[in-house]
Amino acid sequence: MSPLLGSAPTALQRLFLLILLSAVFGIAGCEQQGPAEEAGQKIDQTAEDAGDKMNEAKQSLTD
Repeated sequence: MSPLLGSAPTALQRLFLLILLSAVFGIAGCEQQGPAEEAGQKIDQTAEDAGDKMNEAKQSLTD
């Protein structure tokens, strides 16, 4: 350990390290999308595109 922290880690230092590591690994794990999330996004985009096409067709019929 560094001279500022003493020679043996205290319980508070260990807790801080545990929280820090949990946050780092938690954030890294959340950034990756799984196959279900990717499929859901594709379905959402397809539904949105279909809705846009329907609105365009509706507008062309009313003009």
